[in-house]
Amino acid sequence: MDSEAIFCLIEKRERESGKSMTQEMRDVIEGYIGVRYYPPTIQRVAPSLDIVDVCGIVVSVNKNINLFKKFGYENNIIGKRLLGKLAEHTFNEVILRDQPDRNNCRRDYSLLSNQNHQKMNEIKQNKFLFGDLNHIRHVKGIEFVLTDFNVAADTVNK
Repeated sequence: MDSEAIFCLIEKRERESGKSMTQEMRDVIEGYIGVRYYPPTIQRVAPSLDIVDVCGIVVSVNKNINLFKKFGYENNIIGKRLLGKLAEHTFNEVILRDQPDRNNCRRDYSLLSNQNHQKMNEIKQNKFLFGDLNHIRHVKGIEFVLTDFNVAADTVNK
């Protein structure tokens, strides 16, 4: 059954019952139809000042990220000055994937988190994570930094 047939059935039920579906309900149904009929796609989210919080499933955790290599700096005085206070800390990279939209597109976020963060050991693959983002600016762009976050108690089944 395609999406047109599904909405024909819904409209028929609406006429029979005299009640109409809310736009919110229609959006949910369109989302489920999209997940069924569109091939899954994953979009890497570029850092932006508009995004302040994220939630999703942890796809991977990469420990001990070398920020000098990540940003293309030499590990010397100049590189340390360019990184500023970030050069003093060890970071982990968390790849977070959000829920699919109505076209079955999911977004991936590459997040940096201080390895010494009190909750860092709670972040594991397939865990649900939500949190606030801050942005660090560099000569080569902006990166997301996960500053305050919570991890769900249960692991999500794929």
